[in-house]
This record gives sequence, structure tokens and C-alpha cells, in this order.
Amino acid sequence: MPLTRPVTKRLIIVAAWSFLLSNALAAEAPFYEKTLLDKHIVPDAEGLRKYLKALHPSAAQREEAKRLIAQLESDVFEIREQATKHLLHMPSLPVDELTTAFESGSPEIRWRVKAILSKGRHESAETLFAAFKTIKDKKLVGIVNELLSAIPLCEERHLQVAAREGVNAIARKEDAELLRRGLKNKYVEVRATAVSGLGQALGKEASRELLAIVNNSSEDNRVQVVAVRYLADFGERESLQVLTRLLSSDDVYVRVDASLTLQDLTGKRFGFAAYDNSKRRTEVIKKWETWIAADGQTAELHFPLPKRDNKRGYLNGNTLLAYGYKNKVAEYAPDGKEIWTYTANGAWSAEKLSNGNVLVAAYSNNNVIEVDIKGKVVWKYEVNTPLNVRPLPSGNILVCSHGTSQVQEVNREGKVVWHHGTTGNVCDAHRLDNGNTIYCAGSQIVEITPDGKKVWEHSSGQPFGIQPLASGNLLICDLGGRVVEVNREKKEVWEFAESNPVDAFRLPNGNTLITGGQRFVEVSPDKKIVWKKEGCNYGSARR
Repeated sequence: MPLTRPVTKRLIIVAAWSFLLSNALAAEAPFYEKTLLDKHIVPDAEGLRKYLKALHPSAAQREEAKRLIAQLESDVFEIREQATKHLLHMPSLPVDELTTAFESGSPEIRWRVKAILSKGRHESAETLFAAFKTIKDKKLVGIVNELLSAIPLCEERHLQVAAREGVNAIARKEDAELLRRGLKNKYVEVRATAVSGLGQALGKEASRELLAIVNNSSEDNRVQVVAVRYLADFGERESLQVLTRLLSSDDVYVRVDASLTLQDLTGKRFGFAAYDNSKRRTEVIKKWETWIAADGQTAELHFPLPKRDNKRGYLNGNTLLAYGYKNKVAEYAPDGKEIWTYTANGAWSAEKLSNGNVLVAAYSNNNVIEVDIKGKVVWKYEVNTPLNVRPLPSGNILVCSHGTSQVQEVNREGKVVWHHGTTGNVCDAHRLDNGNTIYCAGSQIVEITPDGKKVWEHSSGQPFGIQPLASGNLLICDLGGRVVEVNREKKEVWEFAESNPVDAFRLPNGNTLITGGQRFVEVSPDKKIVWKKEGCNYGSARR
């Protein structure tokens, strides 16, 4: 008995210090690590290994889930509440058991199960995404097997992409056998990720195995297009014919990847658009076949291929449209079907983020918001009349406050970490690879250093939207009625007439998406309109 009180006191002190320490770590941790710490997941290799393994519940854990589900209709309110809380905190939501309970349970169970599934799925996806991003960012080697095992749980595309990026970041030669086993998995996305990991781990040594995959007629095109991009990256000329064949795939996203890879490898563009009708696609495919037959065996190939980064966004062939004063943001599949929509007053710009959410500049609401797939606002920054927003690699946001004539860089806590006052109302801004910022305000386009020193400027009518291009050139939307491309010597190299253009976005196939006062259009380099959609009142378009 004499020992009880001191030991208890000591345990309380230790627990208190642990709590304070975990809170301190969470406060200082990067954004995704903080998400994990908030769920009591240690953001290191061992902590994430345990978390990923726990996503596959044992028989005992399933029985525990059933016991908790039964408590959802307890006569005691506190028991129902505690059961709900425990179910939401399970590493893997017991979807099968919850679905069964929903189909056969009482009204109380049905109500609680619906709430658990709605909230739990979203929180589970957030945690899983944070785990994948942390593995990638910290290069936590040794957990390839656990990563591959988690992929079948990833229904959303952004989770699948993040898992693949995680595998690519940590795959080593020692993981080759694990990855080869993944090639036989029944899930297409597991096989595609295993192919990608093998290409990363072995480099050109994987060529023979990758060739076998692309020549296997029973393999899914979604796996083959991953394999053939690695072959192209290694300079294997056999990839040309395979890529051309995949332009005819039934899967539009395969066609997108095959087309981009062909362009990257050859430097050629024949105007292929993956979402075109089959007749127009066939015409362009014939041009590719003719070129490969005549020049493909001797033409210079450009490899290694350029790395794809978040400047292309995370739409994977979909189209994201902000309708301006029509107060709508919508994402469309390549066949034109609307798959997501959100109402935002004065939606002048929208950008798809790597976590699947959408960043919106709501001009008339005086705020910038991040909205998830369920339409829930998960982040908000109040700012006067924002016209454009750009996500930065750091996780910060670049905001154009039109009314206050300021470009601001804002962190996730809503703190302004950098700002620059402009002469005239600022309309658009981009952070360049060299760390400088380029913006348009009034009649001027100006590039400044981080300390605000002006290094380049150009006068161009009424510039409302700009896009820096990989070539160093700049796309400019002159509200007076044209979109123009200028080089660093300020010489105009391309122009297209459009009524009240406010946003232009150069696509990988060389075409340009333009948003005007009443419509969205896609224009080829020779100025032919290949796609259009009416109904906007300014806004932006991304694909």
C-alpha cells in the first residue's frame, strides 16, 4: 500500500509529460506529420508500418468492431456515444460490418452508421494520404510491402497516386522480389504501382521485365502504360510503337499518359487529344504511325523524360472549370460528365490539389477556401476580393488580393509570411522556379525577387491572367480581346483573339485552354477551336 500513491503520482506525471511532448511535436511538425500525430501515429518508418498493418484488421479486431456496433443501440446514451467514438478511431473503418448493420439494424443504428461512414471514410482518407506523403517526403525505406498492401483500400484516385509516389520514393534493389510479387496481384493499381517501383528500383536493368509486361496481351492497359513510360525513360525505341498502340486504348487516362509520353520522348506534337471522338483520334494516330515508320528508327529521342510535377495539376485528364460570377466550380470527366460541383460566389479561379481537394478563390465571398470531395470547407482564408490563388510546393498559398493591390503568401495557419504591394489592382501571380514572383497589375506585368526588387517588366494592355511556360515564354490574357504569348525579349510569338479573356492555360499537347467572359475554349497552336463550353462569366479552366 505505501508504494501505491507515489507510483500513481509518478505515472500521472509521466503521462502529463508525454501528452505535452506529443502536443509540442505536433505543433512543430510539418503539415502531414501533424495530421498523423493528431491520430497518435508516430511519423517514422516503424510507426507507419504499424499503422499500415493495422489497416487490415484481424479476426479479433473484427469481433471488437461487431461488439461496438451492437452498442450503437444501447439504452444508455453514453455507451452509444463511446461506441461511436471508438469505431471512428479504429485504424481501418469496419465498412463491411457497418454496412451489414445499416441494412438490418434499428433506426438508431442506421442513423449512427451513416454518420460514422460519412465522417470515418473522410478522416481515414486524410490519414492515409498523410501517411503516403510522409513516407515519400521522409523517404522511409523498408515498408514497400505495407504500402502495396494498402493500395486496395484506396478508392480515390489521389490516394492511389500518393501511394505510388510513396513506393517510388523508397523502392530499392532489395525490394525487387516484393515488387515482382506485386506484379501478380489481382488489383490493377497494385500491379501498376509495382511496375513503377520496379522501374525506380532497378532502372534500366528492369527493361526485360517491362518489355514482357507491355507485350503481354492479357495485361491491363493501365499497367502497360506505366511500364512503357519507364522504357521510354530508358531510351528504348520499342516504346514508340507500344505508345502509339495505347493511343487507341478504351481507357481515356491511358490515352492521356501515352500521348504525353510520346510528346516527351520525341518532341513531336500532332494535336492528339485523348478526349476527342474516335474519328479525330484515328486521324492523328495515323500521323504518329506514319512518322514512326519513316523516322522513328533514327530520330533523336529525348530521355530521360522530364519529371512530371504539380504544375500539371492532379486532374489526370479531367477538366476543372471555375465559372466566375456564375458562382460554380465543377470537375468533368473526359466524356463531359460532371463528376463534382460546388457553389462559390464569384468563383474566379480553382486549382486541384494533390489530396483531391479543390482550392477556390471566391471573389464575392472575400475568401479563399479549400473544399473536399464531399463539399466540406476544410480550410478558409479571409481576404479582400481574391481573384487568383496558386498552391505552392511548400503547402503555402499564393493569393492575389485584387481590392487591396497585394500579392500574399499565406501558410496553413492563415498567417501572411510574404507580401508585396502592387501599383494597380493585382489580377494574377505565379511563383517561378527561381524563387521570384511574377504578377500582373494595372497595365504592367512585373517579375520581382523575394525582397521585392524588380528584375523584368512588360506593358500589355489590360492583363488579367498570366501563365509562365516551360520555355521561359509567358501567356498573357489581355482583357481587351486577345491572348498573346511573348518571349523574354517581349516579342510576341503567338496570338489568339477572344472576347474578354481572363485566364489561359497551356496544355501538354500544345493546345491552350482559354476562359473568357462567356465561354471556355481550347485552341490548337494553329488557332483552331477544338473544344468549347458556354456558360461562364469569367473564371478559369484547368486540365
